[in-house]
Amino acid sequence: MATVRKRSWQSKEGTKTAWLADYTDQEGKRRFATFDTKREAEDWLAETKIEVKRGIHTPASQSITVAEASELWLSQAAIDGLEAATIAQYRQHVKYHIAPLLGRLKLVELAPSSVPEFRNTLIREGRSRVMAKKVVSSLGAILANAIAFGKCSRNVVREQARQHGMRERRLEARHDRRLEVGVDIPPRMSCGRFLRMRKAAGGR
Repeated sequence: MATVRKRSWQSKEGTKTAWLADYTDQEGKRRFATFDTKREAEDWLAETKIEVKRGIHTPASQSITVAEASELWLSQAAIDGLEAATIAQYRQHVKYHIAPLLGRLKLVELAPSSVPEFRNTLIREGRSRVMAKKVVSSLGAILANAIAFGKCSRNVVREQARQHGMRERRLEARHDRRLEVGVDIPPRMSCGRFLRMRKAAGGR
């Protein structure tokens, strides 16, 4: 059974509270995760229940960090026989861009919203938009490799890309839709009535 409940405790600063997500993983082990708000706990638990049902959930205590996943990815690139120049480029992405900003985070702590935040931080700190795009792509490859090794259950880079693509398609469909009389523009009779009223009022 999965539940969300409030937890309170006393500290030197006074009473503190948090929201605890209590659930059982696919191996039958009871797990807990703590969040600042009830909404965060409920949203996380809803996604976790789906992962558990699919048998792909990774508990936070067993999750590796982004830095560890990056090294796993670079090692795999060498085993796969990628060109030395390509591996060197990937290593630069990790050393100068990914590890300094995300290296200490566990993979389970990443969310789709982390991706645009990461990209924007890269640009604010002086990276070009082209470089930021390449680095985000490398992060997606790191997560895909981690999934292949059973170290991660989701690729937030691809999830965010799908969400962005859906928004773009909805906007395009809205722009391509033909204008409808009575919805986007007034009916012909309404236009005529408006012009007569304006003329009567002395308008041109």
